[in-house]
Amino acid sequence: MSINEPVSINEAMIEAADYRLATARMLAFRSKMFTAGMKVSVDSRTYNGLGIVARIGSDVPPDKVPVTLENGNTWWYPIEDVTPEDKP
Repeated sequence: MSINEPVSINEAMIEAADYRLATARMLAFRSKMFTAGMKVSVDSRTYNGLGIVARIGSDVPPDKVPVTLENGNTWWYPIEDVTPEDKP
């Protein structure tokens, strides 16, 4: 489907429901795997090292984990780039 293709209201509602379900599942997974204060390792193209999971507020996208690095900066990393060092 392209952005210019006409969509029925029913199709739009189904797509919105699918998006909400996917978002809810991602949030549940993130909440189960990562808690604030947890030690994690990050293996991304911009940073490789250890950090601590920061407070996960409502402003953090569902597919990201906020990690405070050793230098004190906090960045959002893709969930697939973050591995718990502590057991959840």
